[in-house]
Amino acid sequence: MLDVDIIGETAGKVWEYLNKHGESSRAELKRGLNFSDLQVGTALGWLAREEKLDFVAVKNTFRVSLV
Repeated sequence: MLDVDIIGETAGKVWEYLNKHGESSRAELKRGLNFSDLQVGTALGWLAREEKLDFVAVKNTFRVSLV
């Protein structure tokens, strides 16, 4: 189970990864941070809600970067 504090910490790590590595796919985030799909998904949702992300559709998936 994930609580709000853990989701917030995970979102911070995703933000740091994107700040260092730039535009990334969900799979790259999972691999680079060794996070589960759930962890990456909740972190992206958190950051998207705070309007900190840009999403770009690529074929059947997306890439994400910081605003």
